Amino acid sequence: LKSKQGRSVERERDPLAGRTITEINVIGLTDDLKSDLLSRLPVHVGDTGSSSSMAAVGAAVRSFDEHLEWHVSLLEGGGAAIRINVPGSLRGWSIRK
Repeated sequence: LKSKQGRSVERERDPLAGRTITEINVIGLTDDLKSDLLSRLPVHVGDTGSSSSMAAVGAAVRSFDEHLEWHVSLLEGGGAAIRINVPGSLRGWSIRK
């Protein structure tokens, strides 16, 4: 189903619908903590994202450490990148678009 602008109606309701998770970046944690956190996430690189899966990511991140910040970036070509970081750890860091 397409909207008048030619976009998928599903994607208009859910901007992550049909987008593949191409990156999951964890910044500011030790390698052991990063591995532990990644093992608890309900999505992995290669999975298809959705609003509900991102809500589950948020819950997993908060459960791991309520102080961590997380963000999803929509990438050109239909991908999506998840960034999880310790507050203040992003100086000089960016996601490739």
